Amino acid sequence: MHDIFRRTTKIKIPGSQKHQSFIINWQIVFYIVLIASLILAGFFILKMSNKKIIAQYDQEILQQQNQLKENYQKILEKSEKSNNKLILQGVELIDKNQIEFGCMALEEAIKRDTDIRDANIYAGYGFLRLAQKAKKQESKKTRKQEYLEKAKQYLEKALDIDPIHSLTYQLLASVYFELGDAELAQICYNKANELAY
Repeated sequence: MHDIFRRTTKIKIPGSQKHQSFIINWQIVFYIVLIASLILAGFFILKMSNKKIIAQYDQEILQQQNQLKENYQKILEKSEKSNNKLILQGVELIDKNQIEFGCMALEEAIKRDTDIRDANIYAGYGFLRLAQKAKKQESKKTRKQEYLEKAKQYLEKALDIDPIHSLTYQLLASVYFELGDAELAQICYNKANELAY
């Protein structure tokens, strides 16, 4: 009886004049390929389900963060803290890498009094850091652009208040550089160096 899965194959070994005969059990090869395919399919399904779980988890975290921001904004609006305390709170939060909350505190101080130089400088610095963080973490160009525009707005306001403050020019140079305007970045950097000495 002829077995369909058993074949004799003659293979010529390089450097030899002899032919070797091997019996290849195609049934075993078939099962090995089948098992390997099933294992790969299992890994693929597991990977896809993990991506869905991670996406759901990320969505939940984002919702919780947004809720936290809304609650913090309400607290800031009802707060009777002085502007100086709000500015200090904002700077501390930025230093602790809670940049968005720090910017929120600084913006509340600026809402109450727009002519506070340091609040504008630190808000500009905070939004610059958020833009740089967005660049590293995400490919959200619109979010990065939004942060850079806010940083520019606050730093330009700080220059209106105090046009000879070198740190403001340094930060503004960084903002212009991130925005892709090398010429304005160089002008601001030169002005910062000029004022520093």
